[in-house]
Amino acid sequence: MKKSILGGFIGLSIVLSLDSLMRVLIALYVDEQILMFSYTGYPGFLPVILITVMAGISSFLGCLFVLTYDKNHQIAGLILFILLLSGLRYGQIHLLYPTEGILYPILGFILSLIAIFLAWKVVRPSKSEKDAEKFNQQHHPVNSEK
Repeated sequence: MKKSILGGFIGLSIVLSLDSLMRVLIALYVDEQILMFSYTGYPGFLPVILITVMAGISSFLGCLFVLTYDKNHQIAGLILFILLLSGLRYGQIHLLYPTEGILYPILGFILSLIAIFLAWKVVRPSKSEKDAEKFNQQHHPVNSEK
């Protein structure tokens, strides 16, 4: 259980690190100061798209880490990661609500939820895939004759 809690926090730190790295790279590229929460503070439309897409990619990679770090308590780690990530994305929405539009933070939150679902599907195969694997093992015995 301790590993799932640690995995949830490490997964969130992966999200924060990748999001921050993208913002630093964008700030260096456009020669502006680093805006850690703003989406539309950079000139042009490309930085907004990159930051929004990175919200989904970083969530996917963070969730993959959580799901593979502790195989015994995947659900507990996933629930903690979802709670922490939802708090982060809600905090971004709440912080940006008075100063700029919330379309991009909400899109980032939606992409994060989709990424979590996709990571779950990648790590945990569906029942039909497990049945097909079991079927192949049962009906194709290994021939030990030489």
